[in-house]
Amino acid sequence: NFAFEDIKLAIGAEHDSIGLNLHWGNTTSDNNGFFMLDTKFVPHDNDSAPRIEVNISPSQFIFGESTWQLGETNISYDNKEVEIQNLKLSNMNQVLNLKGYISKDTGKLLSFMIDNVDIGNINRITEPKGYEFGGILSGSGRVANIYDIPVFTANVNIKDLTINQEELGKLNLSSKWENQIKAFVVSGTNKYVEMKGIYLTEQDSIDASIMLKNLKLDIFDKYLNAYEISGLKGDANGTVMISGSIKQPKIDGVVNLKQTEFVYDYLKLKALTEDKVYIGNDRFYFNNFKVVDENGNIGTINGGIYHDNFKNFRFGLLANLND
Repeated sequence: NFAFEDIKLAIGAEHDSIGLNLHWGNTTSDNNGFFMLDTKFVPHDNDSAPRIEVNISPSQFIFGESTWQLGETNISYDNKEVEIQNLKLSNMNQVLNLKGYISKDTGKLLSFMIDNVDIGNINRITEPKGYEFGGILSGSGRVANIYDIPVFTANVNIKDLTINQEELGKLNLSSKWENQIKAFVVSGTNKYVEMKGIYLTEQDSIDASIMLKNLKLDIFDKYLNAYEISGLKGDANGTVMISGSIKQPKIDGVVNLKQTEFVYDYLKLKALTEDKVYIGNDRFYFNNFKVVDENGNIGTINGGIYHDNFKNFRFGLLANLND
């Protein structure tokens, strides 16, 4: 979806300057645009490395129906200090902005701002995987003293969040860096989910919890279609704990299903349930999980849905169904 074709690159050098001019695609391509910059090397009186000054000219990126404009920006590097003067990427009223310093000076900050960005911009990536997102992302954050004791804070929110057209309301997210324990502390809330956790960077260790509050199960329906399960509806409540590492998370919890229904397409069986699903490190498992069909017949399911770190899903279920 993001293939770059018909790339044209021109580089020129003269005295202490280098220029770059990049074009790709054409007016009929889904992906096309241009990017131009000039770099100048400014020597110091002593023998230290020269100051590097980069001027980015107004540029443009087109992805599908989205046209993003990059405004003129100046970036400099001198003695391990980077200064960014108002790097701004915009698409109508959608704005991404970055400005400030990466510096040894603890009083100099690098800040970012996100305003009215439609998260549907990522759907070209997520839709083939069965997920369609909607909502408006806004927020801000800053980082300082990155070379010594970093200070980092960020607060963002997604207004009118939807997943697969299921409305989830407003989601608030916050994160900060705790230098004493070398960890990111993260929290997030909306009317269906409350999450909080710590990520210890040096140990690559997660300690987090997710509380579900009448979470709508419809958002998982497309994912289950590949396993001949459709029409998933209902609510989920419970708490899920996450530990381990980023690459190999360990998950444990219990989810209570409320007014839940689904169809097992292979048997054309519509089932109703209000029971528990147990979540383990490599499985979702069922213990005498009660289901009722449309005629009131009661059955139970035991076993689990197994996976390898959320890949290679396998079913090992034993169903006891009465006529």
